[in-house]
Amino acid sequence: MNEELSILLREFLYIGTNMAMLTIFMEKMLKRKRSLASWIIIGFLKLVIINLIFTTMLWEQIHINGQLQTAYLILSSVFAIGMYFVLFYVYDEEPIKCMLVSVISEMLDVVIGSGFSMFINMLSKRTAFADNPGMQVYDLLFPVLLVVTIPIICKILEPMFRKVRRWKVKHKNVWSVVMGAYIVVALASNYITYKQSMLWMYFLVVVVILILFFVYARLLHRRAVWEKEYLQKQQRLSKMQYSAIAMQVEKMEQAQREINEQMQKMMAISDDNVQKTEAIERFIQGLKRQSQVVMQGMFCDSWFLDSVLCHQMVKCKERNIKANFQLQQYQKGGIREADLAELTNYLLESILENDDNSWISLHIASLKGQLILEIKSDSTRVKISNRKVQKYMKGYPTVMNVKQLEHEVDIKVVCSLKKE
Repeated sequence: MNEELSILLREFLYIGTNMAMLTIFMEKMLKRKRSLASWIIIGFLKLVIINLIFTTMLWEQIHINGQLQTAYLILSSVFAIGMYFVLFYVYDEEPIKCMLVSVISEMLDVVIGSGFSMFINMLSKRTAFADNPGMQVYDLLFPVLLVVTIPIICKILEPMFRKVRRWKVKHKNVWSVVMGAYIVVALASNYITYKQSMLWMYFLVVVVILILFFVYARLLHRRAVWEKEYLQKQQRLSKMQYSAIAMQVEKMEQAQREINEQMQKMMAISDDNVQKTEAIERFIQGLKRQSQVVMQGMFCDSWFLDSVLCHQMVKCKERNIKANFQLQQYQKGGIREADLAELTNYLLESILENDDNSWISLHIASLKGQLILEIKSDSTRVKISNRKVQKYMKGYPTVMNVKQLEHEVDIKVVCSLKKE
């Protein structure tokens, strides 16, 4: 076999196996949202162009040819950054977690891959990987070892994989700086070998692109989180409204049965005026109860807020708490209905979670470019987080005032309808 072809086959076998191992580890620690096809394609292109063509076939020429140096450094930088973009595209995790997990996977890959290589070098009587670099029969054991041992390794590391999978990255800014420095140092280690000033100019351009990449990835993730939270809010509120409607239907059916019974009794009564009068009164009371059931869940035009109020009204009735919800024709400006509904639900839940309530009132109105939400109750143990209130009304100047009196609590939230 041609020596150069033999070397290329060995490089392809080893690097391809390592990339497969790296992908397996990342699959264990990250949640995927798209096919691995794009990741496999860019990995294959990097393997062929960078590892086989440049670092194997053209390595000696690179050190003496300025144009090849430039092409190699630019392409290696493009692939390094491009693979991170593909990583964010394929996996449903925040960018910084994807980057940290890729580093963890690379470390595991290096440790295990080095162990496999040392074992094969020992069998083939090589003292190092570069000794006798051509393909040998023992080299075919490298992917075989992966297939045989990787299930065992994954089983042993499963507790760590689960922890990383559930891990929510804190101090994101700090980790972003660390990962940015890691990538810049890795790229600089390539450039530092060469003395051409033009190459360092390219390096500075790559660093600028990298910074823009970090900023873009962070903004992209924030938007994705914002959209996900909004959809989750809609889902929660939809469940509330569904439960409230189901309960209304059940109550209406019960009221209808009672009215039918009264009608049958009225039809069976003789000409006794007293009995007829009593039956008619019971019939009217039944109609009133049914009309009250129908009117429940019609507090306002916003089905988001209406579902919350209907849900809380049912809870109050179950606990014999007198509830009075009053909503004027309020203006909400640019405030999203789901955010207002979430805020209202949070405030009501914070009060109703206590057992010392006998009544609660809610009033929502708008006045002079401000949305006013006021809740009163006889609860004496209320804890409201101003941070959460600000989170719901993010982007709109909001002030909350909580007055805890001796036998009453008064919570007032005033929110500007004009965004900051």
